[in-house]
Amino acid sequence: MDLLTGLYPVSRETVEALNYPQLAGEEERSKGAIDFSRFFRAAFWLAGQRCRACSDKVMVWAQLVCCFETYGMSAEVMQAQRSAFASSEASTDTVHLYRDAITLCNCMVDCHGVNPRMEYLYRVKAIEVTMQNRKIARRKERMKDLKVLREIDEAWQTEVSTIPSGEFPEVPEEALLSEKHSRLYLALLILCLEAPLAKSTSRFSDASEKSGPMKVLLQWFAWQQKKPAGGKEKSTRWTVSDLSLQNLTAFLHEKILPDFGLDKERESQNEEAEGEGEKGKKTSRLLKDSKEMRFQYPYTCAQCGKKSVKAKHCRVCLLISYCSKECQRAHWTKKSGDEGEREGEGDREGKEGCESENCDSRGESEGVVCSKPEDCESTGHVGWCYTHRVRCPLLKKRVTDVILSDNFTFDAPMRRKIIQQSIEETPEENEGHSDPAASLAAGLEGVTLQDNAAPDGAREEDPGSGSAALASSDSV
Repeated sequence: MDLLTGLYPVSRETVEALNYPQLAGEEERSKGAIDFSRFFRAAFWLAGQRCRACSDKVMVWAQLVCCFETYGMSAEVMQAQRSAFASSEASTDTVHLYRDAITLCNCMVDCHGVNPRMEYLYRVKAIEVTMQNRKIARRKERMKDLKVLREIDEAWQTEVSTIPSGEFPEVPEEALLSEKHSRLYLALLILCLEAPLAKSTSRFSDASEKSGPMKVLLQWFAWQQKKPAGGKEKSTRWTVSDLSLQNLTAFLHEKILPDFGLDKERESQNEEAEGEGEKGKKTSRLLKDSKEMRFQYPYTCAQCGKKSVKAKHCRVCLLISYCSKECQRAHWTKKSGDEGEREGEGDREGKEGCESENCDSRGESEGVVCSKPEDCESTGHVGWCYTHRVRCPLLKKRVTDVILSDNFTFDAPMRRKIIQQSIEETPEENEGHSDPAASLAAGLEGVTLQDNAAPDGAREEDPGSGSAALASSDSV
């Protein structure tokens, strides 16, 4: 989870391969993409574990969902948004998420330090996915909910109309199109809730008091009424009272957005960003291809710190990159212990490194590469160099045979304790103490492999494959 939700650069080819893997010997990719509905619901559970305040839960949930959407295709993500909380089995989670979304908190902006427009975007996103559930769509407290929705709409309109003061970060470009969609959805939801009310009780009966999106929608409905029926197909004249709350999202995407050109705007951006991607298969986010990613996030040499588009990677852990073989040798000789044996392992594999074109885009952002563990204390993260030093001994001791076994469970308290030991016990500061690999091995003492897991030394495997799997299961 920590790796998926980290701010790592992801290329378009990576997302396409993840959703449509092509196995060896197959000419066509498998047709089934990833179903993200379970991830969206699991994000709500995780948000509940991380925070208690309702505004914090919605914020964390939406941020996790946005991270998951990065790894999905457009059609599948849209379907997941409609089905994640729609079933009766998910009604309990749906009610809790909806209540958190419509509960306003005066301190929500101060406690998050984010742009209020993003706060409103996340709240409406939660309201939209929960409105797919029949239990929410048939709530009796409509007047109370309508009051909250109006307050959000007013505050959102004020923030959009206000000139940025620099107090909060600007809205990301990727979120601007989502903001247009969410504001239209919120306005449509308010109009639908107001429709059964008498004109005298409707606060927004005066058109001058309506927000921009609401005025646009009213103009669209008026245009629909005057639209002449042409051709063989009969033109349906829609009214607000004809709409169902559960179908507002589908109606917005199928009827309203095409007339405003917002769907074409997103499609054109996708085509421009994706180039020669497969027709009809668009990523949910506007992602760059691998070549653009390499230029935007060049590899950083672990030895000299030089950034380069082309780099060689350590074939043992696959985490460290070098600008040249000289830097690779110099960095390896810095390590304490059996450097010669490790270099021999690389020689036996016959792999001194690989060009970056044949690797996934694993560019590190500035400031991530730390030459010493002390550097990590100020930046708040574990440096790649030190991570390299921690993980290579693990591979040598074949600890991955235990971790990657289907019969082994790594509970969270044990995982945190061992990882913290590995970080604190550095060779420079704790001479004579056990190294990180020994700490982890000690933590796994007593754990035995089952019949379906290969025993120590029973099989020969590429050290790089084990490290890559370990990297995906470890959040250091």
